Amino acid sequence: MRACFTSIALTVCCLAALTSCEYLHPDKEIRSVDDLKGKIVGVEAGGYYDEELAGERNFRVVRYKSTVECLAALVRGEIDAFKDDEIAISPSDLSRNGAKIAFRDDRTFDIGFAFRKNSQELASAFNGFLSEIRSSGLYQEIYDRWFNSSDPNNVPMPDIEKVSTGNELRIGVNVRIAPMCFQVDTEWRGFEIELLERFAAAQNRPCSITLFTLKEISKALENGTIDLWSGEIFITPERQQTYLFSDPYFACHPAWFVRSVKN
Repeated sequence: MRACFTSIALTVCCLAALTSCEYLHPDKEIRSVDDLKGKIVGVEAGGYYDEELAGERNFRVVRYKSTVECLAALVRGEIDAFKDDEIAISPSDLSRNGAKIAFRDDRTFDIGFAFRKNSQELASAFNGFLSEIRSSGLYQEIYDRWFNSSDPNNVPMPDIEKVSTGNELRIGVNVRIAPMCFQVDTEWRGFEIELLERFAAAQNRPCSITLFTLKEISKALENGTIDLWSGEIFITPERQQTYLFSDPYFACHPAWFVRSVKN
């Protein structure tokens, strides 16, 4: 869960760093956690991996505000690697910025939308919708649209009938990462966005999407400012004590990102 810039901003930021800075830490092939011993690893402050690596002693952990800043620091040579979801950066952005996934963890994390504990009816409605589109094949169509594209930023949102009146479904997001949930100009696009806009239409409800920081969004959900929280949220036992989660609609591996080029 992270607050990021768009793909275009990410590329400009990192390529500028690539052309103006020398790597401070020459690359040695990194293929496992053991290869990170004595190195510097970046992580998004306040996220899941920040908590996970807090007690790490084999390498030094440096915290950044976002995945974008982690990638820029990697390109500049300030860090040797950073840890994030395997889908945190699109393949096209990795290629443009001279980065790659070195290896993935064996673990798999289920991802779901978070609701307030007293929102069982809304969560159940989404679960029913998710089951229905999986059975009909629509889920696979949505998945293929966003994950089989070499550049999700060039994928247009499909025409989804919008409802203009009624009880608005208020969606909060705290990430802008293709292909899950991102903006092109001011239009929200992505796998999660299409799922939720189709769900709102199926419920005959208009919907709104508001971007929050990680700290803001949990408060917004708890105080009723939003109805659900979207943003690649891992379903963990600890979080289930605070939030009601939908059935998993996606699963991913944690990954370690490194430079793929040397100067």
